[in-house]
Amino acid sequence: MTTQYPERPLLPAPPPPGAILILACGNDLRGDDALGARFVAEIERQKQTLPPAWRDAIVTHWQLQWGPETALLLANRHTVCFVDAYAPNGIEASPHGAERAAAPPFVVTRLEPPDGTLAPLLASVGTHQVSPIALLAAARLLGLALPASLWQIAIRGSTSRWALPSLRLPPVRLPRRSPGFGRG
Repeated sequence: MTTQYPERPLLPAPPPPGAILILACGNDLRGDDALGARFVAEIERQKQTLPPAWRDAIVTHWQLQWGPETALLLANRHTVCFVDAYAPNGIEASPHGAERAAAPPFVVTRLEPPDGTLAPLLASVGTHQVSPIALLAAARLLGLALPASLWQIAIRGSTSRWALPSLRLPPVRLPRRSPGFGRG
């Protein structure tokens, strides 16, 4: 008797469209701070190898920084994975790279939705940058049902590649003021 194997490994039935959100942040002008954006780009590339129903189930979104309005993206999701870069030990690397070698390449953490009073979490919500837990608190405050499965992936960056690149631009020459310019 001959056993036939499928060309592809069997996948479970896909979740509904948009059920899985990969939510990344990072500044693509700041070296390794762009690891979230690169992660999303790779997920989008890999999605093309999946069956169409699975491609539709996985949604990716990248922002420079998460803000309070990002909480709206959590609505109607089953699974959300927050992705951002981290600097090992939060310090500059030694010339020998000891801090980098000791830190894991990535850290995956299961997040628990905030419970109880949201006031302390919401106090940390600004208009500039918001943590995943503060986003969950904001979603709860907005009356959104929180996703059943919450994850955070922190991708290790090199502590020496976070600064803005140095730009060497030629000096700007302003045109001479022409007669009649700026007169009312």
